[in-house]
Amino acid sequence: MFRTLLAAAVCAVALVVGLAQGALAEIPPGDQLFPATTKAFVSVANWPDAIEKFNRTPLGLLLQDEKMEAFTADLRKQLDGDKGTVAERLGMPLEDLEALPSGEVSAGLVELPSKVVGGVVLFDVAQNVPQAQAALKKVETRMLKDGAKRATQESKAGQVTLTVFTIPPRGERKETITAIYFLHEGLLGFADNLAVVEDILVRWKNRTKDGLNTNEDYVATSKQANRNDLKPDVRWYVDPLATLSALQGNMNRKMGGRDLSKVLSREFAALKAAAGVVVLDAAPYGLIHSNYVLAPQPFERGMKVLTFPNAKAFPVPKWVPSKIASYTAFSWDVLNAFDHFDTLFDEFAGDGEEGVWKDVLDSIKTDPNGPQIDLRDDLVAHTGQHCIFLIDTELPVGPYSQRRLFAVEAKNEAKLAAAVERAMQGDKEVRIHEVIVAGKTHRIFEMMPEEDGVPAVQVQVDGQNQVAAAAQPPHQAVTVAHGWMFIATHVDSLVAIIKSPKAAKPLADDQAYAKVLNECGVFHKTPRCIQMFNRDDERLYLAYELFRIGKLPEADLPIAEALNAIFSSEVAEGEVRKPKLNGEKLPDFAVVRKYFDTSGVFGSTENNGWFVMGFLFNKVQPPARTENAGKAINAEARRPDKKAE
Repeated sequence: MFRTLLAAAVCAVALVVGLAQGALAEIPPGDQLFPATTKAFVSVANWPDAIEKFNRTPLGLLLQDEKMEAFTADLRKQLDGDKGTVAERLGMPLEDLEALPSGEVSAGLVELPSKVVGGVVLFDVAQNVPQAQAALKKVETRMLKDGAKRATQESKAGQVTLTVFTIPPRGERKETITAIYFLHEGLLGFADNLAVVEDILVRWKNRTKDGLNTNEDYVATSKQANRNDLKPDVRWYVDPLATLSALQGNMNRKMGGRDLSKVLSREFAALKAAAGVVVLDAAPYGLIHSNYVLAPQPFERGMKVLTFPNAKAFPVPKWVPSKIASYTAFSWDVLNAFDHFDTLFDEFAGDGEEGVWKDVLDSIKTDPNGPQIDLRDDLVAHTGQHCIFLIDTELPVGPYSQRRLFAVEAKNEAKLAAAVERAMQGDKEVRIHEVIVAGKTHRIFEMMPEEDGVPAVQVQVDGQNQVAAAAQPPHQAVTVAHGWMFIATHVDSLVAIIKSPKAAKPLADDQAYAKVLNECGVFHKTPRCIQMFNRDDERLYLAYELFRIGKLPEADLPIAEALNAIFSSEVAEGEVRKPKLNGEKLPDFAVVRKYFDTSGVFGSTENNGWFVMGFLFNKVQPPARTENAGKAINAEARRPDKKAE
């Protein structure tokens, strides 16, 4: 199944197919074959070993559960069927492709100096050449049957035959696809651009020294990401701004007539690159990931908003309950972010017009019909740097069931509360909830769309007259209490916190949280700028259930919004996107829950960027490994003393 998902991801970036053969020779690593101009790159070091290790992770164990068989079989049909994007682009069932690699699998998005952009995936099939030849015969048969035009040519590098298919539009797909493939000396290649293939083959045949491994950003980020000397099964690298620019060029997307990639490059110029490594089956963990983002100081423009000072500790407030899906504590210079938010606001809300943010602040401060407050000095200046983000699920399951809460510490609670009151008072689109506890009145301000109207003030006194969960989309609500300013998606989340400054079962006393926090210390001591605790089963529950009932595109979830943005061109404005895949054969979530435990993520700010690392625990003990399986990470690798250079 892991192989299926990787192949599907490869197709999603249009990495497609080719043929030739010759005497076997040593195949260089992927980062030597891909050029230094590669914008995104991922490599699985040893495919068969990675598959065996993946099968011992929580997700791998779940996919092997007999109760998942009906869904996995159905998913293969959906991906490989006549209307399946994967089968159409690969020209062969995924099952045939998955068994071919005997060594490294690497994929990348390449931009040549000529600005030509293409996707490539390379498979080391040195031990399976006859099987690869047979599989590619199936490709040719299927492609021709589906109306593709076939042509062959010898590469400029010589002795490598390239087979090129031109695949006409079909079904919902309106564009013509170019699919190129080759098989030479044990290397199987799939691509969607002839010039990019030629560039890689010339580098291979001539053994030139201008591969991705000579790219300074790639070398620096990869070294910092693996500072703990892990033995990675998967490596990745991306130049985020250049990748966005390349993809945007391919998709010809604009933002209000302006180039989004140029706007982001101007605002976040310091964001140079990111890289990471993943270790599978690293007992006692199911998975470890270690990452580095290269962003050298000093920051300018929008980058200044991303100032996350390190802190020695993140004490958990007593109002945070133990039963949550995700808890993130981080340090953020909120006042500094506010002071440098102007260029971002002008670009995205002001359509690039300079001074729009300043005009907004001046209006809020001086307009006689407005709140007449100085947002900076009266409100933001009274916040601290300790921030918290919580995620939980409201039952029953629905598109708006995810509860999210952001909290920032209040350095001066009274002044901060007064500023919030002044900002909200008299606003016709604000509903006021009063919560009276022990004789003290707390006010919650709920931002309502104008068309919803504002009903009378609701009052709860010492636990009476609870606010019912809304069936309609939640509205953002804000309040100040217990030394924090809260912004939440659901009003009743704030009501509960106001009434219970100490949760019945606080997260601070939770043993699972303590275990994750202790393991964070194994890899990286404080100070940190972020630490996260997740109950992975609770995090997966909502998206799983919505996918199962076909409601994920309607959901107020980050993953749903991302998918909707990717496929936005397929639906008319105002319409709901139809699911790409059918999840109705998924089993009850109880099957999933038994495999997933807890996980943690932590990170720190450094002079040249951010280091972020994380892990997840296996809930079920995997079966004994085979003799040929790679060795799990040992205690020394788990508890390294090596410091970053």
